[in-house]
Amino acid sequence: MAKQSRLNFKSWCEKMRRIVVVRGSLCWRLSTILTALLAGGCGSDRPVVLPVSGVVTLEGKPVADAAVVLTSKNGGRPASGQSDNEGRFKLTTFDLNDGAVPGEHVAVVVKKQLIVNGVAPVQNEDRERNSVSTPTLGYNTTVKWLVPPKYADPTTSGLIFSVESGMEPLKLELFE
Repeated sequence: MAKQSRLNFKSWCEKMRRIVVVRGSLCWRLSTILTALLAGGCGSDRPVVLPVSGVVTLEGKPVADAAVVLTSKNGGRPASGQSDNEGRFKLTTFDLNDGAVPGEHVAVVVKKQLIVNGVAPVQNEDRERNSVSTPTLGYNTTVKWLVPPKYADPTTSGLIFSVESGMEPLKLELFE
């Protein structure tokens, strides 16, 4: 009987050792796989970006609240920003104010106002240049361009810049 109980105990110990080894191995494998999957998301396939800032002016005066977008001639993600009250801007590609990818870029600058039934929601400037009327859902809607619309199109803006390390701030000088 004692021999039988030793065999049972020995058999039980062997089973437990196998379970611990298998479970330990399984846990180790699962934790390794999970760590690899999570760490894989931590790396970055993002291209290098360089800080880009500048000022946008129209006829020598700062343009506030204008959208500024730089699009790389090589494709890829564009960089964008908005000018402050003094016309200054910083561009963002991935993270706030991180800049733009190096290389040749075409810039566009957009500032317009939507006027519905003759009422503008916000009065930015009192200029009547480049207005276009379009009927929208029974409302008389007018788009008032506060920056000439040629600067909103990359094929007509004429704003071409090279983003390089250590570059000076961009000067986007716009004219009527």
